[in-house]
Amino acid sequence: MKYQLMLKDILKYSERANVSDEELHALRAAFHIMQIVPKAANDMMDVGRLQGFEGKITSQGKLLMHGPLACMEGSAAQGFRGKELQVFLFEQSMIFSEAVGRKTQFTNPVYVYKGHVQVNKMSLNERSEDGDQCKFLIQSTDPRKPNLIYTCQGATPALRDEWVATVKGILQTQKDFLKAIQSPIAYQKELTKDAPAFSFSPPHGMPPRSASEDRPASSGRPAPVSRLPRLQSVPQSSKPADSSKSRLNALVGGLKTLTTNTNSRRWSETAETCNDECDMLRPQSSLPPLSPRHSSISSPNSLSPNHSYKNGCTPPSSPSKAWAFKFRKPSFSKNSRQSSCPSPTSPLLDLENHYEIVEELERGSRAVVMACRDRKTGREAVAKLVWREKQSEAATVAEYRMLKRLGHPSLPKAFGLYSAGLGRDAIVMEKVRGSELFSFVCEKDSYCEGSVRHYMLQALSALVYLHTQTRVAHLDIKPENILVEPNNAGMGRLIIVDLGDAQVIGDDNEVFANGNCLASEMQPSSVEFAPPEVIQRGRVGAGFPSDMWSVGVLLYAFLSGVSPFLDDSPEETSAHILNVDFCYPHEFWAGVSERARSLIGRLLTLETHSRATALQCLSDPWLLQNGEGCRIQSDRLRTLVERRKRCKIMLSPS
Repeated sequence: MKYQLMLKDILKYSERANVSDEELHALRAAFHIMQIVPKAANDMMDVGRLQGFEGKITSQGKLLMHGPLACMEGSAAQGFRGKELQVFLFEQSMIFSEAVGRKTQFTNPVYVYKGHVQVNKMSLNERSEDGDQCKFLIQSTDPRKPNLIYTCQGATPALRDEWVATVKGILQTQKDFLKAIQSPIAYQKELTKDAPAFSFSPPHGMPPRSASEDRPASSGRPAPVSRLPRLQSVPQSSKPADSSKSRLNALVGGLKTLTTNTNSRRWSETAETCNDECDMLRPQSSLPPLSPRHSSISSPNSLSPNHSYKNGCTPPSSPSKAWAFKFRKPSFSKNSRQSSCPSPTSPLLDLENHYEIVEELERGSRAVVMACRDRKTGREAVAKLVWREKQSEAATVAEYRMLKRLGHPSLPKAFGLYSAGLGRDAIVMEKVRGSELFSFVCEKDSYCEGSVRHYMLQALSALVYLHTQTRVAHLDIKPENILVEPNNAGMGRLIIVDLGDAQVIGDDNEVFANGNCLASEMQPSSVEFAPPEVIQRGRVGAGFPSDMWSVGVLLYAFLSGVSPFLDDSPEETSAHILNVDFCYPHEFWAGVSERARSLIGRLLTLETHSRATALQCLSDPWLLQNGEGCRIQSDRLRTLVERRKRCKIMLSPS
């Protein structure tokens, strides 16, 4: 602080001494930085004192504003009873906390988390119901929190206006981002519509002269026009409506503004021809070469307006393809594999022309999942938008073709493959109206062993279809990828989703990679469900037995509410998996049938060839028996779900 005051005095006395403007500018810049740096440091120290927020604070974006506000939950129509809270406004969320403790010479208060509202699910009401000029309302639009409203009151109207302006700015940024996602082409045009066109401007004092002035007399005729021969076999394409020719008349004594009219043609378009002609001036031999930096021709006499010729260009009748894909498909017989000819390329349709983006559902490392609606039929769906820099277009095409082959009630249906602009591809799939399996079960205080059997039968039936009929290994079986869609029966339909890591397995167990995730780093939340071969060799060593190991871990957690191999760190968890180090504690397994433990033992086996297949599991005695079995309390499973949600939030990209 004393350095800041010292610099302030130096600036004040320098201004009185009338020092040079350059020195004053440097002092003002230094004083400005001296004000910003301590404030930014204090802000980060305040953020570090925030306690109890379960999300990842570094994923909330830049801290835009923070300070004390008098806040209360609900509207102020029934009387405002606000309590002073420390409010942090980030780019992604607005966090409300309560200061505990006092600031002294040696201590600072800590901020205990009270609640938050995500910016993408927030609305702002600038005026309160009682008309107070110092109040504004923050309301959550999250359907899971329909009644969450915070009434905030600033100390002064100016402070309230500053908060309102900052919140309005970040909400407008969110709207612009959503607009860019829904209509990237229109959004890009809107950004560039005011950009000035490039042209040659005449210098000041030399106005352009008309074509009828100072035209030199010449008895010579223009140079003959040479034309290139045309390919008559090429179909004629329609010309643009404006067929006028762009000319440049350079006259002695003046300069003419050069304007351009560009007509582009894509050479990859099949059976398209370009018949446009342009008039080009033939320069004299004495004309010096021009640099791109030159904005005018300095010597008008070196350019003759009567020397011109026409140049035409016609592409070949069979233009080369922009690219072609060649896929290798395993033969499911004893015959050898054959490679087919590359299929003709076809551009992807634009997503925005067929589907309306509604909202963002989930964001991952390679893709973002958006809720969308068919513009023609109104059918709701989900679009998985994949960045090409994270996953190649060929890999996305292979993933879509694999999804398109699926025809099982417990597997998602793919509707189409589109281009989403901004370097992204989109796979549109059916929308599952349900929740994750464990969350669905935990809605009640307890569940029975028979319910576990019911859902495991559906999951194993889907895996039998994947492994035997399509030769596809899922390779990412975990609770978050198993959803339940409620039905009239009450139990719900189980659906296995997220086949982004799935691979095609050949007859000789050779992995035909989709081009994605073979060498990707495994997320810590996925380690506890990963098989030993994947931990040792990555997904290159994965196959059908890898799915069955994950099913065994899933069944163990379903019946006990705890994870069999989980430890304090991913390294310790991996060591337990590699050693197959697990047990059945009595406090977690009391009452669970011995047949269920036997099935888990057949799945959690180190040797891949010894693990039970999905088809063998369907005939297991435990899955064939009837009855509800023992009752299992939901509290442990609920704790497991909450722990994995916190881990997912901490690892989610900002």
